[in-house]
Amino acid sequence: MLRNLFPEKRAISYQAIFGSGTDMQQTTYSGTVITQDTSLRIGAVYACVRLLADTISTLPVDTFYRDGGERLPYRPKPLWLDNPDLGVSREDHLQQAMVSLLLDGNVFIRIFR
Repeated sequence: MLRNLFPEKRAISYQAIFGSGTDMQQTTYSGTVITQDTSLRIGAVYACVRLLADTISTLPVDTFYRDGGERLPYRPKPLWLDNPDLGVSREDHLQQAMVSLLLDGNVFIRIFR
């Protein structure tokens, strides 16, 4: 009912973003195309992303759940948390995930079973 009273107007549609494939690029008012690679060439962006990713990847990580308001450790831990991939340490994996989150807004983690 409220949808009819206040129609939603968006500048860009869901289909325009996710239906366009992997070639989505942001353009500034000057006409310069900004991608993940070109943004990392800016010293301030690179320094901020590296500082955040390096710091967060070295923090201790654990999983918890709430039961009746009480915080309890979730056991067994998810496998991707301690052993993310063969040949990749936990810190490197979390650093890669943080860089993806900071630059792209998403991270996809493959689980090996």
